[in-house]
Amino acid sequence: MTTGDPVKQIRDLRRLLDLYREGFPILKELVQNAEDAQASCLDYGWLEGLSQAEHPLLKSPALFFINNGKFDKVDARSLFYFDVSGKSDQEGTIGKFGLGLKSVFHLCEAFFI
Repeated sequence: MTTGDPVKQIRDLRRLLDLYREGFPILKELVQNAEDAQASCLDYGWLEGLSQAEHPLLKSPALFFINNGKFDKVDARSLFYFDVSGKSDQEGTIGKFGLGLKSVFHLCEAFFI
């Protein structure tokens, strides 16, 4: 789904991570994403891994955050950009700045949506 040069995307991600120094409230970003999506419920936890999963990352220990907020194709598309998204002028929008969810790369190698 992403377009462009993969090397540039990695450089952009490294630049992004520089903005989120040690101690940045990553959990706050995930809670804020749920609020922006107008979720009425946010569940979180830790799993040891799913031994029967086909994908190797799902077999490893993981944190999870699940909310029941709105999430559509436009929201999903905004996750693939590393700068201000096309939604910066929309109040209460998921991915408004294109930074929050990507801050989890301080804690993990990958995330699933």
